[in-house]
Amino acid sequence: MTDGNLEAIRPRWRPPLPRPVVAALLFGALTVFGSVAAVSFGTHTTSLGAFHSAGTPATSSPPAIGTSPGSGSLNLGISVTPGIICVTNNIACPGDQRTARVTLSVGAPQSVTISYPAVQIVFLVETTLYDGTYDGTGGVPGREQCADSALHQPCEESNGVPFFVAHAGQIASSIAAANPRSQVTFGLVDFFSAGDAYDKAGNIGQQGLESQAYHVDIGTPVPAVDFESAVTGTFQADVLNGGWIYPGLNFGNNFLHSDSITALYGALMGQGIDWLPGAHHVLVLIGSTAPRDPAYVQNYCVSPSAAWRYACYGAQGPFSSGCEPSYNFGSIVSPQCLGWLTPQNGDPNGSISALTRAAPDCMNSLGARCTIDTISLWTTPTDPYSPGWPSAPDGGPGGLLVVPNVEKVLSAACDLAAATGGSWDGPSFFSCAGGAQGDLQFVLHGPDTSPDTENPSLLGAFHGVSFGPLLSDVIARGGNVSMFRFVPFANVRMAPDLQPQTTCFTPTGARGDCPGPTFGNVSAFQSLNWNWSDTPSENLLLGGDTWTASFDVIAVGPPYRTVPVDACTTVLCAAAGSGPVGGAFTEARYLTPTALNPVVESFPVAQIRIVYGPFASIPSTTTPAPPVSFPSLPAPTVPLTPTIPPTPVAGTSIAALSVQALGAGFLGAGFTRVAMLNRPLAVGQVNLSGLDKGKKRLPPARPIRRFI
Repeated sequence: MTDGNLEAIRPRWRPPLPRPVVAALLFGALTVFGSVAAVSFGTHTTSLGAFHSAGTPATSSPPAIGTSPGSGSLNLGISVTPGIICVTNNIACPGDQRTARVTLSVGAPQSVTISYPAVQIVFLVETTLYDGTYDGTGGVPGREQCADSALHQPCEESNGVPFFVAHAGQIASSIAAANPRSQVTFGLVDFFSAGDAYDKAGNIGQQGLESQAYHVDIGTPVPAVDFESAVTGTFQADVLNGGWIYPGLNFGNNFLHSDSITALYGALMGQGIDWLPGAHHVLVLIGSTAPRDPAYVQNYCVSPSAAWRYACYGAQGPFSSGCEPSYNFGSIVSPQCLGWLTPQNGDPNGSISALTRAAPDCMNSLGARCTIDTISLWTTPTDPYSPGWPSAPDGGPGGLLVVPNVEKVLSAACDLAAATGGSWDGPSFFSCAGGAQGDLQFVLHGPDTSPDTENPSLLGAFHGVSFGPLLSDVIARGGNVSMFRFVPFANVRMAPDLQPQTTCFTPTGARGDCPGPTFGNVSAFQSLNWNWSDTPSENLLLGGDTWTASFDVIAVGPPYRTVPVDACTTVLCAAAGSGPVGGAFTEARYLTPTALNPVVESFPVAQIRIVYGPFASIPSTTTPAPPVSFPSLPAPTVPLTPTIPPTPVAGTSIAALSVQALGAGFLGAGFTRVAMLNRPLAVGQVNLSGLDKGKKRLPPARPIRRFI
């Protein structure tokens, strides 16, 4: 499986069970320090089902968790029970003393802090007339009282576009300063076109007749210091004719809806954008219109559009289209009726929200997703009480049909930001359903040729754009090799009858697709290998997930003393005499949310006493281990001096030794046992014939937005 197929999303089939109660019972602890080494894997893997029996019966006991504070985010543990075995080729050794049970455990903390080393931001600037680009020289005033006056200036026209052009460098520097741990670069796309009944130069289904639905100004993101000159040299020079207005743009064009879906699709799909896989990708949508989606259609009958009569009495009806037409970008063609949050065409990835996770450039970005921030400019389409709404039945400032228009424009921006982990800002009188409060103040645009280019609250909105959640519940995701590996050490070997058992727990229950191990064998070493899931898109551990695997091992020869069970590379591993075997060791290998390269982390060391015959002495001393803590659990305290079980006298059978005493005092690697009450157990066995899937969760009911 490849990393490119991974989606950093919680598997939807997880059963919606109550969160289990977690208690920590301390048996022993092992803290692991030191570096880990990257190894190259070229093993051949074979299903264990061909020559091993099914796993041991499932129990209701939760996994035993230890910690390994190496360079990664996962907590790694290992244990072996009992702590003493006979060599298998000694006929005097009792049959029940020839195998020991090894248990590997992995725990994911609830969340990890993300600091993206590199971030690429692409601004998508809408250029409809109320965004600040109105050209009143065309003589198409519509029925807007301010534009139809001697001033020829629309009511509540935002100065958003002029401000962006004049302060592009300050905007970029402000964002970079707010994120000092990230190297941030900036690109630019502008858009506005509809080609429908409310665009004077358009025909239904045709776009880009008078303006462009998708125009790349800065396709290779540049540092903040170069951004302003790049904006004025491209966007202002080419689109605004070197000034501040969009030539020919007036009330004959659409301004309550636009081609934001087409523009976002082009950017997400990398059309003309040099997205780098080593950076997190952020889009900042700036405008004041609704997308063409069924949930956000606009009523033009109560608008100041020049086409208001057609909207009120024509065959098209008053509402803007709820379907975004297909658009030919040259190298690709966008799908018909692409959705905003919800697919309309049967494709699960047929929405802008879904594409932030499924688009190739988003999947390959740091964090395995794109983030969309939205800024809703304060202007007539976003102000239900603007004097720009003409008097009409159920129209005018605060009209019964005006308020829903405005609510849909603002809620569309809120919804997309919330769905993609981004931020929203807009007029101070509005708050999103999720609680985000707008803090933009209205600034009058001023004359066309010399607009007011100051807007302090808008600068603050840019300063606060989000790079996505700073805490991610995606802790580790698999790459193109197995996530977990066990490599035995010295004369410890995998038992011919492994009795393998694998468990995968989530905070809401057990997974139904917990795979068993595969056997790897090369000339230098043997290994057992596991993944969290056989499904690439679900091969990732989320906050609170735990994984355990247990299997039997044997001893095939000397030395007859306490020896490491596993090949490992920590400082304590070296002290116990362990190390890599053929360059391989017992490890977890995974990608973190912001990793460019896999994290390779060694498991701790576990030790066992090998004896030749049925009589043995337990070691008189063991190396004590410092206590460990598990994320979100109370840190247990461990005595520094372990309990040493009594040494049996000659003639005492190994079978008579106390397993409890051996477990408490003999193991070289202790572990924390986590009890999760009333939690179902999923067992990964080699003879499983199918996967059990739980029911999908229903999304929460959509709250009602409010003006405040």
